[in-house]
Amino acid sequence: MRSSVSVTVETCTGHRLLNYIGKCMHLHGHNYQWTLTLVGMVDPATGFLVDFARVKRSLREVTDPFDHALVLRHDDPVIPLLRGTEQRLVVLSHNPTAENLSACVRDLLQPLFPDLYVSVSLRETEHCVAEAPYTVSPSGVEVMPHVQ
Repeated sequence: MRSSVSVTVETCTGHRLLNYIGKCMHLHGHNYQWTLTLVGMVDPATGFLVDFARVKRSLREVTDPFDHALVLRHDDPVIPLLRGTEQRLVVLSHNPTAENLSACVRDLLQPLFPDLYVSVSLRETEHCVAEAPYTVSPSGVEVMPHVQ
């Protein structure tokens, strides 16, 4: 039987966007809600797709660096000012948009669940969610979940 499980954790994360005109060009923060969804075949012996405790632990381990941290693109001019301070800093090669952050976390989680489809959504506000959908099947073939 095919099934899915989802687990959500929350982080308080600051960021700003470069090469963007609008509110998000300024340093600001969000109470992010990260949701990991796994899809695959239920083990008939256990009745589980995967243990929720393992899913939550894995998601927490990957998202903890973002909690109470400032996430910036590698060429942000504020980075030199923050280096050497107690500020938690996550530096990425790309703009820390919700789309890029959800894809980054999905890509870190995929190897932890090699036999399952992995999707990560990131709720930035009550009304705004970005999702990094499944891109690699358990066999390693690029696929979207509706294409079988």
